[in-house]
Amino acid sequence: MRDLRIDFLKFVGLVMIILAHSGPPGGIFQLRNFDVPLMVFCSGFVFSYGVSYSGYLSYVMARLQRLVIPVWFFLLFFFAFNSALASDPDYVFLTFLFVEGEGLEYLWIIQVFVSIAMVSPFIYKFNQLIRSDTVFFCLCFLFLVLYDLFISWAGRELYQDYKLLRTLLLLIPYSLVFLLGLRFKTKSNASVLMTSVFCIVLFMVMFYWVGRTDDGILSTQHFKYPPGLYYLSYAVAVTCLLLYCSTRFYAQLFAVSHFNNLVLFVSSNSIWIYLWHIVFLGLIDGHWFVRWLLILSCSILCMYIQVRIVKAIIAKASVRETYAKLMLKTLTG
Repeated sequence: MRDLRIDFLKFVGLVMIILAHSGPPGGIFQLRNFDVPLMVFCSGFVFSYGVSYSGYLSYVMARLQRLVIPVWFFLLFFFAFNSALASDPDYVFLTFLFVEGEGLEYLWIIQVFVSIAMVSPFIYKFNQLIRSDTVFFCLCFLFLVLYDLFISWAGRELYQDYKLLRTLLLLIPYSLVFLLGLRFKTKSNASVLMTSVFCIVLFMVMFYWVGRTDDGILSTQHFKYPPGLYYLSYAVAVTCLLLYCSTRFYAQLFAVSHFNNLVLFVSSNSIWIYLWHIVFLGLIDGHWFVRWLLILSCSILCMYIQVRIVKAIIAKASVRETYAKLMLKTLTG
């Protein structure tokens, strides 16, 4: 049975990511700067552990098929219609590897999810190993503080200069966010609220420590690549607050059936909607709010048409079940 709360959070996360890419003013850009951790948190929340049944390699291949193949399929057509971009082999190669800061913009988030997919069985085992919530949260906090001290000392230079280290410096903090999502799947709403309050207090401390400068207030965006404690404390605070509210006001939130259908569709097809929005970012210009609504609407509409076409082909061509599942995994979701 689907958890509509997580579908709602994924819907919010994707909408906020597209908003960020639409060029909003500074204040709004800062307020929505929780979107990527929110999506990672949701992945941890809904994670189903299948390694013990099919083996680690089979699990990884299944996850790569779900995450990578659709993006590569999209990129083949994207570069086919963008000959100027396709003329640079290095640009194309780095795009297919999802290297942050290289190749086509906006695909670094795919690298994050692929990296987490590779280690998620081990994250799951760690979560099972630590029974005490107090020990668990203390260890997570301590590890994150040590990581933040490291990147404050040398990590940001390493992140800029060494491409291979970028993956690791992104993987560590986002794995902790994934771990929190995994842990909160079995925790009470009160625990979620307490975590949100703790992160809000932590963010306020970090704000007075590093967020204020002589030139003004630093956005958490300055600490996103790689993610630092200032950025993550805000993102996790909002994420937990959204989870608390979606649980607390569950009935009111999902009372409108048409809204439910939209949330479910966007959540179920989030990868392809995200890919479609990259296309419309280059086609639609204008005021940021209008641009955001148009990009979001066009991306969802194109995905709706794509799903209908794929299902029609499967039905009319009587595609074998194995190939039908492959088409659905590649061209939807």
